Amino acid sequence: MVTGDMVVAWVVTALALLVAHWFRWPWEPHYLIRYAIGVFWLNIPFSIWLLGRGYGWDILVALGGGTVCGGLAVLLAYAWDWAINNYCRRKAAEATHDN
Repeated sequence: MVTGDMVVAWVVTALALLVAHWFRWPWEPHYLIRYAIGVFWLNIPFSIWLLGRGYGWDILVALGGGTVCGGLAVLLAYAWDWAINNYCRRKAAEATHDN
């Protein structure tokens, strides 16, 4: 059942993500940092909402665990892509050098 508190949490989440999206950074953050900021703003409003409604820390541990596992999956995918790209570049450079 959707409550007014949930709607407020969703609106705050959406607004925070929009602000983070259009925020003028003094530098161009790496996309993993931008990803982490987005995940942070996805979790904070719901964490506050859950704690404020009497849900226990076990719910927050589950939410945090899912976030950490998702973040590790993204880092693993990034590392895998980096390794494959470097391998392909090296092979292309060797092929060009051999000819």
